[in-house]
Amino acid sequence: MARNSAKPRLLSRSARGLYWMGRYLERAEYLCRLLRFQVEALGDRPIREIYFGWSRIYMSLNRRPPGGSITMAGNDDFTLADSYTLADDLTLERSNSDSVWNCFSLGRENARQMRHCISGEMWTCLNLAYAHVMIAVARSWGVPARYVSGYLYVSGSPDGQAWSNATHAWIECLLPELGWVGFDPNNRSFADERHVRIATGRDYNDISPTRGVRQGGGETRLEVDVRMRPHADL
Repeated sequence: MARNSAKPRLLSRSARGLYWMGRYLERAEYLCRLLRFQVEALGDRPIREIYFGWSRIYMSLNRRPPGGSITMAGNDDFTLADSYTLADDLTLERSNSDSVWNCFSLGRENARQMRHCISGEMWTCLNLAYAHVMIAVARSWGVPARYVSGYLYVSGSPDGQAWSNATHAWIECLLPELGWVGFDPNNRSFADERHVRIATGRDYNDISPTRGVRQGGGETRLEVDVRMRPHADL
């Protein structure tokens, strides 16, 4: 009886994890769309429309804005500054359980627990987005941050080499008296000697491994095989 009952509980836990992963990521995407439309309206919309736009977003989240209310002012400068405060509260505020940062972090955490149920491509995309969110958070705190692409050596292969799928990405922040410090959100660790940096940029688009335009017909296939081995003299 114990063996028969364990399998349904395992399936139930997996289904619950996948469900909440989807819900949190869907909530983050929904809020990002609302914020995109609202930010696009800041440039050429009347103050009253901007005011009601923020009010509708907070009403849909059932959340009170910072300070308790949204005050409509009579000049554009005040409204723009106030909009930055509201946007920060909805995107990066850790105390706001419905912020984009918290929703995405919780969605990724559920995905990490259900790693055996999702594809490698989905996990890679989540980590890529998570790295960009971390960069945005650091920059919002006034900390310079950059995206890093390279390779990660993972020991344990029979011949002492890292597997060819060891491509990896992490972020670096410029900290006082420490310089550029690497953070690996995928492995929840600092970047160390196992991380081999290839390129750095503002984001993934600056340092994408492959880029170009293909013209004409026919089939093409790109194969890349990179292996790493620790150097005994280093």
